[in-house]
Amino acid sequence: MDATASPTVTELAVRKYLDKADLKSILEKTGRSASGPKEELAERVLADSTLDLEDVFGKLSEEDLRKLLKELDLPIPPQKSFFQRDPKDILLGERGRLSAHLVELGKKQGWAPRSTVVETASPNTPARPPSSPVPSPVVLAPPLSRPQEQPTPAAHSGPSPSLVGGSDTAQFEELCRFLDGYTFTKRWDEEIQYEAELGGAISGHFRGQKVVHQMAVGGTRADLVACGAVIEIKYPKTRQPLQTLTGQVEGYQKLFGNRVIVVICTGGMRDTQAFNDSAASLTERGAKVYIK
Repeated sequence: MDATASPTVTELAVRKYLDKADLKSILEKTGRSASGPKEELAERVLADSTLDLEDVFGKLSEEDLRKLLKELDLPIPPQKSFFQRDPKDILLGERGRLSAHLVELGKKQGWAPRSTVVETASPNTPARPPSSPVPSPVVLAPPLSRPQEQPTPAAHSGPSPSLVGGSDTAQFEELCRFLDGYTFTKRWDEEIQYEAELGGAISGHFRGQKVVHQMAVGGTRADLVACGAVIEIKYPKTRQPLQTLTGQVEGYQKLFGNRVIVVICTGGMRDTQAFNDSAASLTERGAKVYIK
C-alpha cells in the first residue's frame, strides 16, 4: 500500500461528511468519550473495530452519499427496473439504496487509517514527508539477550485473557514489522490522537485480532493491547514522560514477557538525545522501541 492510496469510503465519510454531532452520537452509543475537537472524534470513531457502518452512512443525505462516491471517482450503482428491484430496496428509497451500497463497499475496504506500510518488497517506495520538522530516525541495536519471561494467564485480572496468552512469535514479529513501516497520517497535538489512529490501523491490518484501548494491566493502563502484545505510546513534551517508561515497561513485562512495545512520537520537543537515551535504555531491557 503506498502513501498516495485514496482514503476508504468510510475514512472519507467519517473525516469529511459527518459533522461533530454525528461523531459524538456514534461514540456515545459505544460508551466512548465524545469530548474533544472534531478531528479527534473522527479518529476515535475510526479506531473502533466494531464500528457500525450502517450508523455511519445512514447519517448522510442522498446528496452527500452521491458526493462521496463522486469524490472517490466511484460509480453510482445503476437503478434496477421496478420488477428487478428487491422489495427491501423499494422500501429504503434512493438514499437507503446508496447507503446500503456504501456499507457493503466499506466492509470490503475496511476503514483503518491508511499507513505507508509496504507489504511486499518495495525498498524504493518514497516515504511521506512529515508535516513538521522531526528528528532523524533512530536506528536501534537489537535487544540484549536476556531470559524470555513467559506470560502467566493466571495472573491476568483483565476481561480478556486470550489477548495475553499464547506463544505465537510469528504474530508478534508481524506486528513489529507492521509498526516498523507504519507512518502516522499527520502530526497530532495530543497522545490520545496517536493512540486512536494506531489502534485503528492495527485493527484494520490484523483482521480478526481484537484491539483493546486503555486496558488495565497491574496498577496502570496500557494504551493498546493487540496480537498478544502491549503497546505504550508516548508523545512527550518534556523529559518527564520518558522517565516513567522504565517502570511502566517493567510492570508490563511481568505479564507480557518481552512482548512489550513502546512507540515514541516526536514533535512535542526537540531534545533528540532524550529520545535516543530512552530508546536505548528500554531496548536493553527487552522492549521493542519505535521512534516516529
